[in-house]
Formats: sequence, structure tokens, C-alpha cells
Amino acid sequence: ICWANRVDDAMARRAFAQGFLDEIGEALESAESAEGDADKTARLPVEAAFRAGVERFKAEGYRFGLQAEPHPAGHPHHANPDASCSQCLPDVHGQVLLLTHDEGHVVRIEGG
Repeated sequence: ICWANRVDDAMARRAFAQGFLDEIGEALESAESAEGDADKTARLPVEAAFRAGVERFKAEGYRFGLQAEPHPAGHPHHANPDASCSQCLPDVHGQVLLLTHDEGHVVRIEGG
């Protein structure tokens, strides 16, 4: 799992991570409470956790997409940000990716 671009909003990153980790935690809890010896070598549900992270991200009001590059040093918007400027106030919060493999090929799954 990675981000395709920088994500300036720490709360957006956190929303995705919480959804992802909640799903992993539930899977681990479920394996521990299963009767008999739980298979500790079973794969974690990474793809399901990725989808849960995506859903949490969107449920908390964040939008996937590639952000505009920030203004260069010395730009007047550093002193006086413009609310209508996509570089000052991005309307998207980054693009999360899951890289996995299928029969020897890399598969790229985008959030959103």
C-alpha cells in the first residue's frame, strides 16, 4: 500500500489507516477466537482491509485524486492563501494504491 502522490492532510491519511487497521484487527481477533488452533500462517485480508480503508476515507468526507503541486517559495499565496486556489486549498486528498500480484504480474488497484 502506498500513496501515488503527497498527501498534505494528515487526517486524510489517518482516516484511511484507521479503516485499514480496523479490518486487520478484526481479522486477527476473529482468528484468535476461532475454536481449535487458528492457522497463524493464514494470509491477512489485505485487499478487504484496503477496501475498508477506502470506505472510511470517503465516509469521513475525503476525496481521492492527485493534488496540485504546492506554490513555489516566495509565492504571494504563502502569506495570503486564496480559498479558490487548488494549490492553497486542495479539493482532493491524494490517491492511495494497493500493489499486489497475480500470476507473476503486478496489479495496481487505486482507491476511490
